[in-house]
This record gives sequence, C-alpha cells and structure tokens, in this order.
Amino acid sequence: MQVASRWTARWLGLVVWVWAEAAAAAGGRELLRDPAFARGFAVLAPTPGKQVIVREVRFDPDAGEPVWRLAQWNSRFSLETAPLLRTSQGGWALTNRAKTVIVEAPGRPEAELTLGVDSRPEYDRYRQPGEPWPHLLVSQSIPDCPPLDTLEAMPLHLKARVTQNEVFRGEGYREDLHAAQCPLVLIVRNFNRQSPGYGDFFWFSVPLFDDRWEFPPRHVARDTADPSAKLIYNPGLRAFTDQTLMDGDWVDLTVDLLPHLREGLRTGWDLGCLQGSRDVGDYRIASFILGWEVPGINRAEIRFRELSLQAVPAAPQPGYPAFDFTDPEQSAQWTPNQDIASAVTTADGLELTLAGHDPYLVGPPADYPPGQPLRLRLELFSETAGPWQIFHYRTTPGEANSVRFVAPAGQWVTARVPVPPLGRGHRLRIDPPGTQVVVRLPALDAARFHRLRPRP
Repeated sequence: MQVASRWTARWLGLVVWVWAEAAAAAGGRELLRDPAFARGFAVLAPTPGKQVIVREVRFDPDAGEPVWRLAQWNSRFSLETAPLLRTSQGGWALTNRAKTVIVEAPGRPEAELTLGVDSRPEYDRYRQPGEPWPHLLVSQSIPDCPPLDTLEAMPLHLKARVTQNEVFRGEGYREDLHAAQCPLVLIVRNFNRQSPGYGDFFWFSVPLFDDRWEFPPRHVARDTADPSAKLIYNPGLRAFTDQTLMDGDWVDLTVDLLPHLREGLRTGWDLGCLQGSRDVGDYRIASFILGWEVPGINRAEIRFRELSLQAVPAAPQPGYPAFDFTDPEQSAQWTPNQDIASAVTTADGLELTLAGHDPYLVGPPADYPPGQPLRLRLELFSETAGPWQIFHYRTTPGEANSVRFVAPAGQWVTARVPVPPLGRGHRLRIDPPGTQVVVRLPALDAARFHRLRPRP
C-alpha cells in the first residue's frame, strides 16, 4: 500500500501584473539594518580578501549582534586593540594613531557617525602606482533587497559634513595618485540562480567627497585595485546633488538611485561586462559600503546622520490576472491532479498533501496581455532539492511550452523564469518535485519581462 507523503505548500498568491515605472510612491521598505548603529561594529582584520572578524564592539549588549562591519584594509594600525572610550556627549569612540570612529547617540534618531583618518603614520613615503592604500569603511550586506525590476524607486537619504580636510603635498605628490576619497558604494549583484550570470556584480559609487574636486567627476572603468576587476560605475557627484562637501557645511542628500542603477547596468553591458544576463530583474543590491579610501597623505574627517536606503515597490497596473490563494473562492479555481491527496485553503495560503510521483496543480484559463513577454517569479522553501516545472498552454501542456528550474534544499529561494507572450485563454500548471518532501510557497507572480532597451 502506498502511504501518502506530506507536502505542504503555502501559496499567498499568484499575481500577474505589469510593474509601473512612474513617479516614486509612498510605502518604501528600509534596506539598512541598524541605521543608527545601536549594535556597534564587527571589526575586520586589515588584511584584504577574506573578511576575518577580530573584534566585536558593542555599545549595548542587549541590542543584538552587530550587522555593520568596520573594515580597515591595508592599514598598519589595527583597531583590534584600540580602547573604546566614552565621549563627552555620552557616545562611544574607537581611536588610534591612524583612525577614529565615533558614534554619538547610538540607536536614536539623532545618531551621528564620525569617520576620521590620518594617513601620515601609514606611509613612510608617497604611495607609488600599483601599491595598496588604507581604508576605513563601514559596510553591511543587504539580504532582502527586491529585484530592481520590481521597484518604482530606491530613495537614498543621508546628511554629511566634512569637518577636517588636510592635504600634505610634498616632494613626490601626484594629483592622479594621491587623495582622500569618501564614496558610498553599492554592490549590485545577479541573484538569479537560473541565470548564466549568477553571482556577477558591479560597483555602483556615489562619490561624496574627494579632496581634489568640489564635485568629484564621472569615472567608469574596471576596478584595477580589486582581484575581481569588476566594473566601477560612478556617474559623478553632480548626478546626485548640486551641493558640495568641500565647504564644510552639512549637505542633505536625498536622491532616487534607481534610474542611476539602471544606467549603470546599461553602461556595463555596453562595455562588455555582466554578459551573463541583460535582464534588470536578475539584479539586486547586495551590499552597502561607506567611508574613506586614502591613497594620499591626508588627515580627514567626515560625519554622517540619518542614513537610509529604501526600496519602493512598483504598483501593479490593472488588467492582469491575479490569484489570491488565501481566498477559498480563488483557490477553488485551481485543480489538483490525482497525486495530490488534499488541497486546503488556510490563512497562510493553499496547503497541498502529495500522494504520488507526479503531482501538479492546474490553474484556470486567464487572459494575458498579447505580445508581452512575461516573467514568472516563485518564492519557495523546499526540504529537498529538486527540479520544478511550470507549463503554460491553452489546450494541452507540452515540454515545448514549459520552463524548468532547480531549487536547492533548506533555504528560501526566489526562482525567476521568463516565459514568452501568452495572450488570451492560457493556463499555468505547477509541477513541484517528487514526493515525501515539504515545500512552502509564499508567492507566485508574473510580471513584465523587463529588459533595458539598447541605446540608439
């Protein structure tokens, strides 16, 4: 006798829509964790490459583990042994001969981060071409950024002020080699496991300060200082603001980064980078990096307040089919085959119990916009790795009218697979992997397949 295997699928909904590309809407989600630095820092060893945590600096032991990392690449003076001191305003300071990190009012709206560098102890002469230089950076991973094609805007907000800017120009100084720079950098990475370009990335830079220019200029090139040699896309400070930090005043920067990110992708493709995928939907923000790079002999200090990076989802446009599997009436439109023993609508979605080796669920006929390539996006968690298949057809399913992907075990995955234009009266059929496996499906949707148009 065959024993029914238990396979649980939670379907919060199948939604078919076109993502709007209009003005930014309210309701953005904050991507930065701990933007007021309540949890402190994980201090990294100065040796570049593998990120080795040598110390945790916690301002409040009850606030949780640090999410910010404090990088000090190529420095001769590690903060590993630097004393943690109270400031006169009740904040915290970590300092040595070459670096200063201060956080005032950690965890509060008025929190302020100070990053100071003095590279004179780092160098016994001016740096030569090809030689490394010291850094002082705060960074964190962005674990839950939505795909860029699902966003209407990505607002960046911060306040910054340069409070010290000393440049030591002696014999051997070269303007093209020696400077103090403070960029804000996002790593934009391909997160689509089904893409040939999975894992590829580029550096997106907002050049907040450079001691050589009031408005640091555009710079687009491969990163010769990093083994990855990935693209650096820096559109120049004037692309983001008409304010300069060179004056020593507070600068309030509020800008939508999304159009600049898309232009960075297009530029990379034009230059032969990121050739594994030309689909905007494969890319997300992976990391946020902020602070000093000092290839010159300088003493510089900058302060930050009100750090924020948000993702604003695009609003769905009417006219596309949508299925909400928490609604019993809509769930009833989907028909399980004989290898699904039961299908129960719950508050979390549709729960399926599999009892055979070829389970599938067939949706009702629906009208899709003619001539519009689509993308299916399926969020899932499976205890067992295996192949999935989604059929799209009018009358009879066939291999030619299907898409496949493989989902790993034990982790949340967002599968994103393109499908051709479907038109009127098409069905979707979902074929999960095998039996004796527990799978959770929070959402399935279809959106317009967004590919940036090439330049004329």
